[in-house]
Amino acid sequence: MQMFKFRLRSSGTSVWMFGVALLTLSAACTTRLGAAQKLYDAGLYSESAEAFERILDSDPDNADAILGLAKSRGELWKKELVSIRLMRMSGNDKGALERLEALLEKTSTWDLSKFQSGDLVSAEEEVRNGRRVLDRLMRSQINDKRPVVATSLWTKFDRVREAKQFGSYSSAIYGDIQKEGKVLCKKLNQLTSRISFSFNDIQKSVCAYYGADAKNLELDFSADYRFSKLIVGGDIQSRNYNATSDSQLKIIQTKMDEQLKKARLFSSQSPKELDVTMRGQIVRQYFNQPTMMAHSYQDRVPYQAFEDYEETEYVKVYENGLPTTKPQKVKKTRRVTKYKNELKTHRYRAVKHNESLQMSLVSSANPGTEFKTGYSKDKINNFVTHDENLPHIGLTPKEPQFLVVSDWLQDHYSAMTVEFMTRLKSITADQFCQAVRGERDASIVAENYSRCAELEPTNPAAIAWFTSTFGMQREEILKVLDKNIL
Repeated sequence: MQMFKFRLRSSGTSVWMFGVALLTLSAACTTRLGAAQKLYDAGLYSESAEAFERILDSDPDNADAILGLAKSRGELWKKELVSIRLMRMSGNDKGALERLEALLEKTSTWDLSKFQSGDLVSAEEEVRNGRRVLDRLMRSQINDKRPVVATSLWTKFDRVREAKQFGSYSSAIYGDIQKEGKVLCKKLNQLTSRISFSFNDIQKSVCAYYGADAKNLELDFSADYRFSKLIVGGDIQSRNYNATSDSQLKIIQTKMDEQLKKARLFSSQSPKELDVTMRGQIVRQYFNQPTMMAHSYQDRVPYQAFEDYEETEYVKVYENGLPTTKPQKVKKTRRVTKYKNELKTHRYRAVKHNESLQMSLVSSANPGTEFKTGYSKDKINNFVTHDENLPHIGLTPKEPQFLVVSDWLQDHYSAMTVEFMTRLKSITADQFCQAVRGERDASIVAENYSRCAELEPTNPAAIAWFTSTFGMQREEILKVLDKNIL
C-alpha cells in the first residue's frame, strides 16, 4: 500500500472526513488485492493478471499489485509454454504454432527480462521449433505452386518470425515466395482477356504484390456482366393514398440503386442498363365508428360505523367515612367515519378507428434470364380517441395515432429491394457458374468462376476451382494481398 505524508490545516470535521475517505480507499484496495490473490492461488493466472492490472490502473505504485502482476504473468508464461510443448510432442505442430503466436502477441508489451532464465530458454526452444514448423508449412505451399497461401502463413505468424529476443529468423524463404509469386503472375496473365472484369482484380493484385508486371488489356465494357444503372418502370396503383405511381417508382429505383452497388453488380463504366418492371398496388383503408366506452376505477367511499372505546371517569366514593374521588374505566360506543374501496365505472363517448395498409408488388427483370419476384405486406392499426380528461381516475384524452404511411413504405421498399437484389444476384451468379460446363477456353473459365465466386462466395464449384488454383477462396486471396473487398 502506498504511504502518504501530509499536513492538515483545517477544521476537526474536515480532518475526520479526509481520514474516513483514506480508510475507505485503503479498504477497497485491500479487498481487490485479496480477490486478485485468490484467483492466483486457484491457478487462474490470466484472470489474476487482469485483476492486478485493474488495481494498477487506479494505483500505479501499489507494490503488492506490481508483485502480483509479475508473478501471475510468470506463471501464465510457464503454463502456456508447457501446453505448447505438449501439443508439439503430440504431433499437432500447426496447433502449437498458432498457440505460440497467440502467446507472443499477448506478451508483446511485457518485460520478459524479469522472468527466470530457465523459462526464457524454454521459450527460445519453442520459438525455434515454431519457426521450423512455419518454414516447413510455407515450403510445402511453395512446392505446390501456392505462393498466396505461403504469403498468408508468412503474415499470420509474423510474431514468431519477429521475436528477436529469441534469436534472429532467416528470411531466405521469403525470396522463394516472391519468386513463385512472379511465376503465378505469368500464369494469370495467360488467363486474362478483354472480358476478365472480375478475374482482373485477382491478376493485378497478385502481380502487384509480388512485384511482377501485370498484363494490361483494354477491357470490353460491352461484355461486362455488371450494369450502369437500373431503369424502373411500371404501374403502381395507389388507392386512398395521396401519392402518384411515378413518385413511388422513383423511390423504389433509388433503393434498388443502393442495393445494386452493394451486390457487386454495378459499374459506372458499363454500357448495360437493367430494365425492371414494377406492378401492383398500395392501398390505405380507413373507417371510424362512434362508440360508448367504460372506464373502471377504484374510488374511496366514506361510510358510518360504530366502535367501542374506553373512557376514564372519576366517581365519588367514601373511604373511612371520608369522601374521595377515584378513576374508573367506562366502556362506551361512538360513531366514526371510515373508507372503503369501491369499484366504479365511468362511461364516456369515444371513437374507434380502424386503419390498414396493404402493399402487393411484383417486379420482373431479364438479365439474360427473365425472373419475377413478389412482395406483399400489410399492416393493421386500431386505436381509440376521446376527449375525457379525468386524471384523478386515470382517464386522460387519447390523441389520434395514425400510421406514417411514407415511413412504412420506405421500410418495406428497402426490404423489397434487398429481396429483389438477392434474387438478381443469385440468378446472375448461376449463369456464370453454369457457363463453365464444357467450356474449353481457360480464360473464359477463369473469368466465369471469378464472377461466380464474387457474386456467390459459397458456390461449391467456384470454391473447388479457386482452391485447386490458388489454395484458397477468392475473397481470402484479396484479403491476403491487402485488396479491399466491398
